[in-house]
Amino acid sequence: CILAPVDGASGGKGNLDPSDHHRDELGNGAAGGDGGSRHANGMPGQDDGWLRSVVEHSSEIVTVVDPDGTLRYANPAWGRALGHNPWEAVGKMNVLDHVHPDDLPHVLEQTEKVLSEGGIATNEAEYRFRRKDGSWRWMQSVGIYLLDDPAVGSVVITSRDVTERKEAMRRSEERLRSLADSAFEGILLTDAGEILEANRALIDMFGYATAELVGRSALEFVAPEHRDLVRRNIASGAEDPYEIVGVRKDGTRLDLEVRGRAYSYRGRDVRVTAVRDVTERKRAEGRLREAEERYRTLVEQIPAVTYIDPVDDPDTSLYTSPHIERMLGYTPEEWKAGKLWPKRLHPDDRERVLAADERFEAGGEEKFSEEYRLLAKDGSVVWVREDAVVVKDDEGKPLYWQGIMSDVTQKKRDEERLHHLAFHDPLTGLPNRRLFVDHLGHALKLTRRQGNRVAVLFMDLDQFKVVNDSLGHEVGD
Repeated sequence: CILAPVDGASGGKGNLDPSDHHRDELGNGAAGGDGGSRHANGMPGQDDGWLRSVVEHSSEIVTVVDPDGTLRYANPAWGRALGHNPWEAVGKMNVLDHVHPDDLPHVLEQTEKVLSEGGIATNEAEYRFRRKDGSWRWMQSVGIYLLDDPAVGSVVITSRDVTERKEAMRRSEERLRSLADSAFEGILLTDAGEILEANRALIDMFGYATAELVGRSALEFVAPEHRDLVRRNIASGAEDPYEIVGVRKDGTRLDLEVRGRAYSYRGRDVRVTAVRDVTERKRAEGRLREAEERYRTLVEQIPAVTYIDPVDDPDTSLYTSPHIERMLGYTPEEWKAGKLWPKRLHPDDRERVLAADERFEAGGEEKFSEEYRLLAKDGSVVWVREDAVVVKDDEGKPLYWQGIMSDVTQKKRDEERLHHLAFHDPLTGLPNRRLFVDHLGHALKLTRRQGNRVAVLFMDLDQFKVVNDSLGHEVGD
């Protein structure tokens, strides 16, 4: 094997006597003398010289370590990276003493796990290692456990200095945290539901300190009735937004809009979740619904048809009040689905009303106000008065038409009756003096325009003059 331990005089693992070897500037020496010589760090001699050259000139750090942490071999790359002299360190240094205290438990845990499995095994770890000058370097190591191999009996470790990468990651994480903390939304990182990170907005939202959130299940801060929903969305990896109720530290509840997705964080597959407090929005929506309900109740009691139509398709109704059924016999659904308004215009009024409607839609008139006839479902004629306005947003952009249609059929009948009574005798139904004078006036005007003549025929009734003279012409008529 390339990296076999060195057998000392006692037959155990150890270093060769430095006096028997030449040294290079890092303390690595080449054995002289017999053909069975070995490298001072335990490398086999001439037979495997090419392999020794490969290892010692490698940019990768190669070490051989006993299970208790004693260093048995270190190539020159180890010395260059960490500043230690391999010759001085081999056999004397316990590498575990140079692992950062915060990382040592993880390294020991991984070691124990592999040792418990037995046989040839491999593990990986990232940890900080102390240089000779006291500074720390991040190392990424792969250990091959050859404890059962009689030619090795140790752990062969290949390492790489990843300090620069770690620093770049740290700076990147700091930038991301700065961005996250400046966000208005709460941001949460979880692994299998356990909270790993939380930004400032989320901390303020729930009223906890960071230390009180990290390490706990995110479900603890969800109202019980919504926990199953959150579990399902986490398990399925759902990314669509959904709404839940959260619970603050003081026990108050808040409405939340939540959206999460998978994310790679420090080599782990986690879930990043954006949390938005929509409590005020939900309250406003509730107040709006209450107001709309009161408005709807009021509108539906009005003895007229109220409606809202979109500006881009006026023939389509967004809302038509139920009174349309009492007025024309159509349900609101039938009226909207069939786009019946233009279809039920009276033939004699159609051209006039559609022209007025076009002018209104074109913006030429501030208000639409017309009286016209509609044909009811049963074929009867219904006179209506329609008044409508354009509702605009703050920038003056039209949003929708809003109008009201009143049934004025009775009013029209009353007007016609009054007009008839004004020009006809109520007893006989014959035209009266007023209608005669009106028709005579029209005839005279026409005669003047056309240059014609007009004749008036008088009929005299015997003894009727007495009535006119004594009671007046109105009574006589």
